[in-house]
Amino acid sequence: MVRARFGDRVTSLACTWRTLELRFPFPPAAVTELFATRYGPTVTTLRVADLEGSSRLRGELTRLFQQYNLATDGTTSVVGEYLDVQARVA
Repeated sequence: MVRARFGDRVTSLACTWRTLELRFPFPPAAVTELFATRYGPTVTTLRVADLEGSSRLRGELTRLFQQYNLATDGTTSVVGEYLDVQARVA
């Protein structure tokens, strides 16, 4: 499926699943505020959303940071998985 996205010009393709741990020295609700004010994609999404949508997104982000938080000391530590794709295109 990844190869199909690049078309016939791909001469080599390497895909590796990786994990990334994000650690923040504050609780999940504060992580949401950090993303809402400093992380470009979240800032932009909140800017174009209506008031209800913005509120729902903030609530959902906080819920997810709480649900997946591995820290037990008042900080936030979440682990995410992503696909690292390296392609050479002719």
